Amino acid sequence: MKIIKNILFVCTGNTCRSPIAEYIFREFIKDRGLEDKWNIQSAGVSAVNGSKINEKAKTVMDEISIDTSDHRSKNIKDIDLDRQNLILTMTRKHSRVLILNYPTCADNTFTLKEYTGSETEKDISDPFGRSVDFYRETRKEIEVELKKLLKMIDKFDNSEKEKKQ
Repeated sequence: MKIIKNILFVCTGNTCRSPIAEYIFREFIKDRGLEDKWNIQSAGVSAVNGSKINEKAKTVMDEISIDTSDHRSKNIKDIDLDRQNLILTMTRKHSRVLILNYPTCADNTFTLKEYTGSETEKDISDPFGRSVDFYRETRKEIEVELKKLLKMIDKFDNSEKEKKQ
């Protein structure tokens, strides 16, 4: 198993779901003092470069005291995908788009829920154009999956430390 150092979260426009995942996961990593060991990014399969985070997404992130004001959207075409150890998409459609257009990424591209072993629906619905309450529910759904991901990474980090001793 290779060491995961670069994680990329992917959605459609990189203004709602993937930045929510990116910023929450960065906080989780920071809380563990591991921010210098991990590179957490997000991008969109159809993103227009340079857009700010969606206002409703910003609102629900502000509610949990995570500042997303520096976020600017990035298109997947502008990311070096070969450097990404793990690419986590919000839907199966995003995964298919990536794998069809970038077949070298097939082995490390999964939906977030697929990777964390969620037994429910594998997609995280797009909140774009929906209510703030829907954005809040989307944030909570992503947060649940990211906590599972963090446990997986903690186990992996601990096993790597034991190997070195």
